[in-house]
Amino acid sequence: PHNKQKNEGVVVPIVLREVRINKKMSLRALSRKSGVSVSQISRIERGESDPTFSVMCSLSYALKVPYYEIFFVPVQAMRQIHSRCEINISLRPHNAAATK
Repeated sequence: PHNKQKNEGVVVPIVLREVRINKKMSLRALSRKSGVSVSQISRIERGESDPTFSVMCSLSYALKVPYYEIFFVPVQAMRQIHSRCEINISLRPHNAAATK
């Protein structure tokens, strides 16, 4: 039920909305934490928009969950996206403080 695919995009949201709600986070709060607009998050949750890797990383970082817990990523794309997300997250200044 969660893997409903509207189009043939590379990345399809699976449980973004459920994770957001379980974390008691509103669309507006997720937007503030991720830098992704409310309307774009809403379109992604409805399966009307495929997020770029940077949007996917921003959302997963804001929710504090690995991207693969909220998005289905075909195996052939997973390694490339994973390495880009890891680089993106490791370069964030507030991440360095959290690991000390």
